[in-house]
Amino acid sequence: MRRLPAVVAVLCVSSISAALSAEGPLDRTEIEKLLAEGKAGEIKEAFIRNSDHVFDYVDQYLEGGLAAIEERGDREEADYSFDLGRKFAKLADEAFDETIFSDYAGRFTWWDEAEQRRFREGQEHYRQAKQHRAKGVVDRMLDEHRRSYELAKPLGDRWGVGMNAMGIGLAHTESEQFADALDPLNEAIDILQRLQLRQHVIYAKCVLGQALLGLRRYDEAYALMVQTQAMVRPGDDPALIADVPNTLERARYYRDERPDR
Repeated sequence: MRRLPAVVAVLCVSSISAALSAEGPLDRTEIEKLLAEGKAGEIKEAFIRNSDHVFDYVDQYLEGGLAAIEERGDREEADYSFDLGRKFAKLADEAFDETIFSDYAGRFTWWDEAEQRRFREGQEHYRQAKQHRAKGVVDRMLDEHRRSYELAKPLGDRWGVGMNAMGIGLAHTESEQFADALDPLNEAIDILQRLQLRQHVIYAKCVLGQALLGLRRYDEAYALMVQTQAMVRPGDDPALIADVPNTLERARYYRDERPDR
């Protein structure tokens, strides 16, 4: 399901600073300097090395442009930020043999005022869903994720669609509505993989593994969790990967023992 990057082996390029050569958040000053110098290839190499952070890097220009409109009414500043966001989205697509970054940036930067308000409304529903989950109110969590999803979908807000689909699947899993969890979780995994959000993909796959266990599809759950465990890297967010070892062990146990329960 995961799309292969256009460049599968990256050579060290001496002109790329140390800040870009190791995996971690992308340095805005360094990346913008490379863009001004016309070094698109080096930007794409930095994106591939730091793939976990590429979406956030592109999105900062889109959110920054929207904030310039909302907070200061500065259309010139917004257009400048949007233009950079579209340029970096195009380079991200080229780096990962994708179209999703440009699709997202293109839709985002051409929203009218009503669409911008719907985007912010969707973000608020997403925040409410997270709060309800923290309180253990799963039915309200599900409702808020659905409302946020329905706002994100027509806007082309791919992050919003992916994250809310994952939340919908999680709510169904926690309510033991395992069959209802499968489609939204698979949708989330597809979108989040394309956006290179690896740790969120790990989390979504772990929830999917739990849903498969609930459906007694033990072989599928085990195969999925072996694959998911292999995606984990040192330094990953514990909140996103904490359940992976336990879910893998449960899948192994049920696959091998197949207890009648």
